[in-house]
Amino acid sequence: MFKKLLGLIALLAFIIPMDAHATTCSASAVCKSVFYSFTNSTGTTPQALYTASGNGAKISAIFCSSTQPSSAPSIFMSTLHSGTTYPMWSVGFTATSGQNNGAVANLLTATSFSGGGNTNPFNALPTDEFGNAYILLASGDSLQIAMSPAVTSPYTITCYAFVTQY
Repeated sequence: MFKKLLGLIALLAFIIPMDAHATTCSASAVCKSVFYSFTNSTGTTPQALYTASGNGAKISAIFCSSTQPSSAPSIFMSTLHSGTTYPMWSVGFTATSGQNNGAVANLLTATSFSGGGNTNPFNALPTDEFGNAYILLASGDSLQIAMSPAVTSPYTITCYAFVTQY
């Protein structure tokens, strides 16, 4: 009986979409999760969260969490294309994002840009069939993230991205 129940659950998990961010990859695309952890030694220098290769990439979600107990830095996002950095936007988030069952900051949602002087490009981003915003990168482009001020030692801020590489 247990094996039949387990089989049914596995089948339902495969058939029923569980998450609006779920991405189906074709044979010519690779779905992956990438992350970068920012520490005090990272400073305020932009770091590449992901660099597209092949025929480019689609970033469908970016989540950040913090171990800092107070005053998280602002996150600045930009793209690097042919050696030139193009600023995109900045987002402030809660110092304890992702701790003690707290929500992580999703950088591709409209709620990420409310208050705090954050710039709001959300309406300018393309959206998928579920209404979720995404970022497209051309081959060789990098999505960069910087913190300001730098992360307080010994804490970290970790950002994860869900990427479809073409």
